[in-house]
Amino acid sequence: MFGVVRDATLADDVSQEVWLRVLKYRHQFRGECRMSTWLHRIAVNCALRAIDDRNRLAERPLTTGTRGTRFDGRLCERLVVDERAARLPAQMRRILILHAILGYKHEEIAERLGISAGASRSQLWHARRKLMDTEEAAA
Repeated sequence: MFGVVRDATLADDVSQEVWLRVLKYRHQFRGECRMSTWLHRIAVNCALRAIDDRNRLAERPLTTGTRGTRFDGRLCERLVVDERAARLPAQMRRILILHAILGYKHEEIAERLGISAGASRSQLWHARRKLMDTEEAAA
């Protein structure tokens, strides 16, 4: 978990939240996928939610990802605090955070979110387009 959230205390909190959710929703596991896949999905969702919460509450915005970023640092800074990013659909926002802020490759994102790398690229493109469209409309 630490590899995703980059904070030991937050990783512990997220791990505990994952197990609480597993216990709470164990009756919803239908066996249509492997148990490890189901657990991974819960873990990824909890980690992304924790990252979203941490960034929303942060006093100062993140400017660069820990694994590097090809995005302009000023735009990354604005994504964390800008309410327009919060209005993106959840999947687009997750992909944007994983790619632009945390520096994950599309193949890694696809594996984590259970989608194809092409879907990751497409949703990232649409997320960027929506951000630019709302920025132009606000100007």
